[in-house]
Amino acid sequence: MAKRPQIGAIYEANFLFEISADEEIQHQLSVMGRKHNIWENIAAKLNNNGYNRTASQCKTKIHNLEQKYEKAKHLD
Repeated sequence: MAKRPQIGAIYEANFLFEISADEEIQHQLSVMGRKHNIWENIAAKLNNNGYNRTASQCKTKIHNLEQKYEKAKHLD
């Protein structure tokens, strides 16, 4: 049986998704070659709201969420 995520982790993932889904951030991610500064800005926004995450952790989390979404989408 799969372990259920803690409610705080769900809120954090949702907030991270909201930040990264911003139109300006999506535009920057699509046109910029080096994206580390963008992920640093995303991490800073999370940190300002009480979630202590690095740029690398944010990038990995979004990547993992995208993969899980694609996997779930193809199960139907």
